Formats: sequence, structure tokens, C-alpha cells
Amino acid sequence: MNKIYFNTFVIMIAIIAVINFAFYWTSKDNLIKKEVEINESVSKNIKSTVEMNQKSVELFESSLAQQLYTDSLFINNQLPSDAKQVSQSQLQELVKKLQIDEISILVPDNQWFDLVQSTSSTEVGTNSKMWGDKWNQTFFQLVKNKNVTVEPNFGEVYPHFWAGPFDSSANIPDKLIKYGYYYDGTKNYIIEPAYNGKKLVDYQKEAGVDAAINSLMNNNPSIKEISVLNYNRLTGDFKLANGELWTNRIAFHNREVISGTNNYASDKNFASKAINQNKTIYRMVTLNGKQILQFYIPIEIKIDGNTNQYKTIIISSVDYSQISNELRKGMIQLTLVVIFCFIICFVLIYILFRHIRKQGKLLSDIQNLYAGRVNSLYKTIREYRHDVANHIFTIQGLLSLKHYSDAEGYIKQLSHIHKETSAIVNIHIPAFIGLLQVKIAESMEKNIKFDHHFEGFEYLELDIEKTTDLVKVMGNILNNSFYEVEKNEEGNRFVAITGKAMEKKLQICIRNNGDMIPPHLLKKIFEYEFTTKKEGSGIGLASANKTIEQYKGKITVNSNQERTIFTIDLPLSKREFVPDPLQKGKSIGKQEG
Repeated sequence: MNKIYFNTFVIMIAIIAVINFAFYWTSKDNLIKKEVEINESVSKNIKSTVEMNQKSVELFESSLAQQLYTDSLFINNQLPSDAKQVSQSQLQELVKKLQIDEISILVPDNQWFDLVQSTSSTEVGTNSKMWGDKWNQTFFQLVKNKNVTVEPNFGEVYPHFWAGPFDSSANIPDKLIKYGYYYDGTKNYIIEPAYNGKKLVDYQKEAGVDAAINSLMNNNPSIKEISVLNYNRLTGDFKLANGELWTNRIAFHNREVISGTNNYASDKNFASKAINQNKTIYRMVTLNGKQILQFYIPIEIKIDGNTNQYKTIIISSVDYSQISNELRKGMIQLTLVVIFCFIICFVLIYILFRHIRKQGKLLSDIQNLYAGRVNSLYKTIREYRHDVANHIFTIQGLLSLKHYSDAEGYIKQLSHIHKETSAIVNIHIPAFIGLLQVKIAESMEKNIKFDHHFEGFEYLELDIEKTTDLVKVMGNILNNSFYEVEKNEEGNRFVAITGKAMEKKLQICIRNNGDMIPPHLLKKIFEYEFTTKKEGSGIGLASANKTIEQYKGKITVNSNQERTIFTIDLPLSKREFVPDPLQKGKSIGKQEG
């Protein structure tokens, strides 16, 4: 049995391990899918934010361009036609009057333009050589045609005027400026008014992409960083011309890193994979000693209907420890539930095994009980066989002596004895029949008058365990009764058992005319190890009383000079008493004396 318990325990541990393993991988996959959904949702918000922000920037730039154009017309009317006659004080007075940030004068050279006069002393004496071919080509186009035709997203155009995109000055690289350029042929120079882009920078900080990303991260605590990268710039598919200082451009299609702080050189392969497969991919990395789950989410930023140039990768970094904690918490909860279930199963198995052992013991007891009854009957039969031979010889002798009347009386006496021993109690419970047959035979052997009478027993439907226990109880009490009446003289020995099965109750009474039980011993006779027999164990009546109490019944005893009566009251359920209307009122067995 211990081996069975051990094997059950080993199987339980193995099942818990398998369940936890399956739960870990399934839950891990589900949690990552959940994070993918969260981060893809965030990326859609970022995409919308970037596109709306770009439109805001374009509207802002368009508004500034229009203002610069209006300012350029006024400045053109106020300045002389020759660049040499323009003084710095004149330009400063116009800056103050128009409330703009800067005015400069550009004079064409062979390959670029010289900045010959400006309100900013740091600009005077510089040229457009470092501004890039694209800007210089636009300037020469303006001077040659007095108008400009430019590609989309490269400034705004008005008559005789072009405003470039926000740019940083070669001499002031940390400052974003919106420049305008006016030339109508009435001057030998280009007028360059400029507005500081500080307002746009402030707007970006408060309501731009970075602000939106910070808000999204605050609403999704598991996300530690969101980086937005220009895929074309990252992979080198979109190159800037030499000398074009576009590092700090506001225009997103010009920026390699739209948002984020990490070094993204190692992300090119994963970014390419995500773009080529057009789906989110992820990898596990270790940053600053922490496991980070990085999601590469491809999106396309649509600006002025053009998406070819603006492929974008959003890299979302999630602290994997949060997923690990959720997995660990889930595994602990699952393990506790599984252990609890297995404990219940183990207890049920233990109870089942105990029940099986008890049933085995019960079957053994039944076998022993029937073996004892059979042995007793066999012994009685052998004795009767020996007595029959003697009876035959006696009858033969009486007949040979022609004592016919004596022979007739002898035969009548033998018929009465046969009637006693062959009385079969018509009860459909074999254990009861066996007990009564043995006691009938024993009573004849010991010259005890034994009466028995039962009512309603044909309606009993007791299970084998309850039947066996009840037979053992009756057997113990009958044994004690037989023992007590044997002390009386022959002819004064009487034991009777009566039983009545009723709805909800079974009552059995066992009477004997043995010695009276003193009142002070009536309660003690049901105590273990109490006995009045010289060789008694003190177990029989105590065991009988305990057995009846287990079935919520009771045994009572009344004793006087004439009779001692043991009464067994046992409750019956509806399943144990099934009356048959056709059989009601019939008595079973016999009553003698």
C-alpha cells in the first residue's frame, strides 16, 4: 500500500511539472501576443501623431512663409538697388519695424552666393557653399527666372519668392530658422528675411511627437522606451547631398531618429526584416543588466500622399521582468490549484483504498462467519448421523422384541426432533438464516428452548456490510444468552429472538431466563474488557454496542428475576425498507412455546 501511495505521489509531481511547463510556454506566448497588440496599437497612435504633427509643421511653415513673403515686399521697397549701398543700420531698423529676427543680403558668385550684409555680424562675410547643392541651385533658379519651381516638401513658393524649409545656420547650427528669399530683378542681390523657429520647437516639446510618445508611455507602464526611426535614412536608402546639414531638421523625412535616445546601429537587420515581412517582429536583448523585449513595428508615415520615402520603424522596448513576474505569479497560482486538487484526489484515493481494505476485511469476516456456521452445522450433522445409527438399532431391537407400542412412541419422539432441526426460517437474507439454523441446532444440543419470530423481514434491503454487522451483533447477544441459560437446570432453559421491520425502524428483541443482571452492572456490561465470565474477553457486548451506534441505533437492556431482554433499535432508510403491498401482514418463521 505504501508503494501505491509513493507511486501516486511521483505521478502527481510529474503531472504538476508537465502542467506548469505547458502553462509557462502557453502563457508566455499569450503575454507576448498581448504585448504585440498593445505596442501595435501604440504604433498606430504614433503614426497618427507623426502625420498630424507633420501637417501642423507644414501649416506653421506655410504661415511663416507667407509672412516672410509679405515682409520681403516691404523690405524690397525700402532698400536701394545696389548691395553696396545697403547698410547694417538700415537692415536693423527694418528688423525692428517688422519684428522679425534677421535680414541678410546675398550676392551671386560663380558657384554660390556671398552674404555681404546682415543684421547678424556672424553671418557677414560667409557664403552658401556649405548650404548644399540643392539650396544653391534654387537660388540660381530664382535669380535666372525670377521665380522658383521646387519639389514637394522643399519649401514654399510665391511670385519672385521662395521660402526654404526650417534649417540651421552654418554659423549657428543649434538654432532652427525659417529663411525666405526674394528677387524680382530690380536689385542686384537676393533679400533674405528670417524667423527664429523657437516657437515651433516649443510647440514640438509640448504637443509634438516626443510629447505624444511620453503620454503613451505613461499610459502603458510596461513600455520603457519608444523609438521612431526613419528606415530609409537608417539603411542609407535615402541619402543627403554632401554638405547638407539636415541633422536637426524638423521635417521627419529628413531625420534618421525621429524619437528615442539609444544607439540604433545594431537595429538595422531587425528593422529590415520587419519592413520586408511587413509584420511585427521581436527579440530579447540585455540592456544595463536587464532583459528587454524589443518590438520592431513597421509603419508608413503618409505626408502629402507620398509614402514611398517615409517608411518608418517603431522600436518599443518592454521590461521583460514584468512578463516574467506575471508568468511566475500565474505558475504559483496554478501550482497551488493543482496541488490542492491533487491533495483532494490523494485523500479520495486514500479513502478509496481504505474502503477497499475495509471491504476486503468485511469479506474475510463474512467468510469466517459462514465457515464457522458451516463447521458448526457439519459437526451437528456428524453427531446426528451417529445418533441416527443408534436410533435405527434401537428401533430394530424394539421391533424384534415385538414392542410395537414402544417403537411407535420412540419414532414420534424422533419425528419431533427432526421437525426442530429442519425448520427453515423463510427469510431472504442468507446470513440471518444461517445464524438461526446454527442456534436451533445448538439449542437442541444444549436442551435450550429456542423461539424465533420475525415480521416484515421480507421487506428488508440491507447492504452486505450492514447485514454482516447486524448478524455479528445478534450472534454475540445470543451467545451470551445461551451461556447464561446453561446455568439453569434442563427444562428451564429459554431463549427467544423476535424481530419486527417497520418503516424507518428495525427492532430486534433477544430474551433469556438466565440470572438477573444487577442494576449497577447494566451500564458496565457494554464497556470494553468488562465480563462476568471466567474466561471472557469483555469484547462481545462492547463491540456489539459500538457497531449499532455507528448506524445511529442503540441497544438497551432490562433485567429482572424472570427475564433479561436486550432490545436493538436500528433506523432504516427508504432504500432499506421496501414494502410489498401483496406481502404485508405475513409472519415468517415460527413461534414455539
